[in-house]
Amino acid sequence: MKIIFIWGMLGGLLRLGITDLINYHVFPLATLIINLIGACALLFWNNYLGKRLKLSSMVINSFGTEFIGSFTTFSGRTPIYN
Repeated sequence: MKIIFIWGMLGGLLRLGITDLINYHVFPLATLIINLIGACALLFWNNYLGKRLKLSSMVINSFGTEFIGSFTTFSGRTPIYN
């Protein structure tokens, strides 16, 4: 149970860090980049890397759902557009 919390926390913190690195004013570029990275990472993890490392389906699913899921859906900051 604790691993779910840890994966979710790490995914959210990674998103927050990337959002802070990318400065945007008009278009939410960080959101677009994060969602594209997350979509590609989930496909790569589920279809190649997780099976190549011969991990159990529980580990593959928990990492994909918790880490990559929180990476692509967590919003650390909401920008205010003028």
